[in-house]
Amino acid sequence: MVSRVGHLARRARGLGLQASGITRLTAGLATGRVRELWIGDSHSVLLNTERFPLWMGSVGEGRFVWHLGPRILHSIATNGFPPVVERVADRLRRLPASRRLTCFFVFGEIDVRCHLGPRVAAGIDDAFVTAYVDRAVALADRLGAARVVIVTPTPPSDHIADHVMFPIAGDVAQRTAAHRWLSDALVDAVPAGDPRVGVLDLRAALADEDGRLPEALTYDGCHTNDAGRAAVRRLVRDHLSSSAPGAPRRTAR
Repeated sequence: MVSRVGHLARRARGLGLQASGITRLTAGLATGRVRELWIGDSHSVLLNTERFPLWMGSVGEGRFVWHLGPRILHSIATNGFPPVVERVADRLRRLPASRRLTCFFVFGEIDVRCHLGPRVAAGIDDAFVTAYVDRAVALADRLGAARVVIVTPTPPSDHIADHVMFPIAGDVAQRTAAHRWLSDALVDAVPAGDPRVGVLDLRAALADEDGRLPEALTYDGCHTNDAGRAAVRRLVRDHLSSSAPGAPRRTAR
């Protein structure tokens, strides 16, 4: 009974935090303060700020994060976004400022770390990657967002600690090959005829010559530190300035 009460209390607290975050996001859009909405796993937070755990909140400079927990890209492709996200998107679309919003979608690092390494070597179908991009674009359309940015996963490293809930699959060479495969597939999955949609390829900011995440840019072998975040922010600024109407949509690899 005690554990049941504790579970319900934690769930109520989580719902309260989410409701509070949705209220802040709505206010930020209504006043035009929010220009970037980052939706994704823990990297959506830690590419922007050291504050973690952060489920929904402002991370400065017109940016807002909506952390959906440790979800994998494949599950988004298969099952879509949680219903609450879609309901909120429909509500936010009514705000005129949503037409100036850029949505960043950040998933895939867990897929590379825990699932894709050995499978890519054996050969797999990339149809789920296209399905994921389609889901992200559809959610941004529900929001009425002006632009959509598909963010490739942070590169793998050989100095990450294993986690009981997310065991590492494959050696670092396999994970690096899987990261390259997934990043290329995301770039190729972006609809060529839609100038609103682009790719932020993090390899340009976070990968060394071997395609891996250098120790200097991470604090745990997985997530970015201040130096890594600064490198990503420079990449974001370059991407947004180059993806104005009539400019190239994709960052260089």
